[in-house]
Amino acid sequence: MDPELTSLTQAAGTTLVTLMATEAWQHTRDGLTRLWQRLQPERAQIVSDELDASREEALRAHSAADQEMLSELCLQWQGYLRRLHINER
Repeated sequence: MDPELTSLTQAAGTTLVTLMATEAWQHTRDGLTRLWQRLQPERAQIVSDELDASREEALRAHSAADQEMLSELCLQWQGYLRRLHINER
């Protein structure tokens, strides 16, 4: 995989998980759902549901200061974003 794409998906996944615990979450979630609807409409609802579930996990992890869970969520979303790009080609 292209190193620049890897770096981008790592940063995006980390930022996404960080935003899950902020007031900007709904706007972020809506934007990502629209992106999936445009690029992979057949997966948009699944991803939307995953975003909701991940946010709940992120909020619990933040409350418990569970860095391991937050890291796992970052990796999960890095993978989703990487596959979105790969499938877009």
